[in-house]
Amino acid sequence: MRDEDKLRDLRTPSVRVASSRWLVLVMAKLPEMGRVKTRLGREIGAAEATRFYRSTAKAVLTRIGRDPRFTTIIALSPDTALDTAALPLAIRRTAQGRGDLGVRMQRLATKTRADRVLVVGTDIPGITAEYLVDALKLLGRKRVVFGPAEDGGFWLVGFRKSLPLLHPFTEVRWSSAHTLSDAMTNLVVKQVGHVGQLSDVDTADDLARSSRFLGRVVLPRV
Repeated sequence: MRDEDKLRDLRTPSVRVASSRWLVLVMAKLPEMGRVKTRLGREIGAAEATRFYRSTAKAVLTRIGRDPRFTTIIALSPDTALDTAALPLAIRRTAQGRGDLGVRMQRLATKTRADRVLVVGTDIPGITAEYLVDALKLLGRKRVVFGPAEDGGFWLVGFRKSLPLLHPFTEVRWSSAHTLSDAMTNLVVKQVGHVGQLSDVDTADDLARSSRFLGRVVLPRV
């Protein structure tokens, strides 16, 4: 099969096509210089920061995308990037659409027909399928699940779709020490769970601390 045919088969015009019971939506940017990890780029150079993002995104997606316990879909920005070959071709993809991060995550979570849905990023080198399965299982007892990040944000948010979907992303101070607390404040329910704390990579120090995870592809345990 030609690459363009493969891409045509893998593209998904809407996440409504995903009817899996458990779904993981991975928020990803086109890994081009100037689009990704600009703060990190100011410390280590734009080319190195882009290389980090590209390799980490590929490793994380390969690590979780082949796990049979859930379905993985890449949600790409910009919407015109759906045909990119810079990310694994074997994983389905959809467009993030317009709006700030909260609007895009809410839209994606709302459209899916999955019973339980997680939304994660691609620049968290420590993500494994086991963390995701733990969060999906926890949604059997909780309405919402967060994966806290060390900087005060969160690397994962999950919803149980059998109940009315909640809206935790209103007026959240993104990329700050208040991100998780703002999202928690928006919730009107007490059934909130947490999985393990992980770190994203925004600085050279973050990169050094995460070096043991970089490029690792961990096969699923089934």
